[in-house]
Amino acid sequence: MEETSVLITIDLNKERITIYSKETQVYDVAENEGETYDNDGDITLSLFCVDKDGLTCRIRLVKLISQDGRNQLYVDYNDMKWVYNVYPLN
Repeated sequence: MEETSVLITIDLNKERITIYSKETQVYDVAENEGETYDNDGDITLSLFCVDKDGLTCRIRLVKLISQDGRNQLYVDYNDMKWVYNVYPLN
């Protein structure tokens, strides 16, 4: 695990998520799969996406109500996963 700071933008008008890491990651939302709630009250929004190389993945935006409302963003491919703790810019 590597700790770093990156900018993440979610453009609802263009249905695009961009992660400005060492290599910029661009994801177009193909399908909003909706929200789910777990027993702790945590909320997960799941989005089926296509990256700039045409590969499909699932992006999950998770609000951890059980952990003081902390937010996480997961990028799930079949063979790898990235997890980002998300903090708002003040």
